[in-house]
Amino acid sequence: MVDQISIVRATSEQLDAAALLFASYRQFYGLADNQTVSRKFIQERLEKQDSTIFIAYHQQQACGFVQLYFSFSSLSISPTIILNDLYIPVSHRQKGIATQLMQYVKKFAHYAPPVTITRQEPYMNRRDIKLIINLFIIF
Repeated sequence: MVDQISIVRATSEQLDAAALLFASYRQFYGLADNQTVSRKFIQERLEKQDSTIFIAYHQQQACGFVQLYFSFSSLSISPTIILNDLYIPVSHRQKGIATQLMQYVKKFAHYAPPVTITRQEPYMNRRDIKLIINLFIIF
């Protein structure tokens, strides 16, 4: 477990770190390594403020990110936060970073419940499922 993690909400100042993590995330899932496309996509999200990205840092090195999108639920007639992307580079896994990011998201979401968590089934692994259940089953 890594103790000294800082988590920041990404702004244009964190564009390089966010874009690099996002490109690695896409590559991890078998998509082409296209840093230009990844950077443009993240830059647009930050400029349009249509998503929220939190980046975890350990010793000033970006070591993970989560990206949230906002929507509404027709049935509950309330805002919804969609957790769309969560990625920790292989070199930083098994250190509790994903758990710390998810706990941060949980605190952030506390101000706008309920939370809807969506991930495409083929991309969700057992650890993802366990982490999400452990942190969000009782909100």
